[in-house]
Amino acid sequence: MNTYRTNATIAGVLYIIGTASGILSMALSQPLRDARDPLAAAAANANQVTTAALLVLLMTLSLALVPVALYP
Repeated sequence: MNTYRTNATIAGVLYIIGTASGILSMALSQPLRDARDPLAAAAANANQVTTAALLVLLMTLSLALVPVALYP
C-alpha cells in the first residue's frame, strides 16, 4: 500500500513541476511574443529565449513522466 502512495506523490510532484515550468516559460516569453518584431527581440534576448525553451523542455519531460509514475 505504501508504494501506491509513493507513486501518487511522485506523480503529483511531476505535475506541479510541469505546471510551474509552463507558467514560467509563458511569463518569460511574453515580452518577446508581444514585440513589434519578434525575431529581432529574440535575437536581442538570446538568454531569455534559451531559458524559456529549457522550461518548455522541462515541462514536456515532467508531464510525460506522470503516466509512467502512475503505471502499476
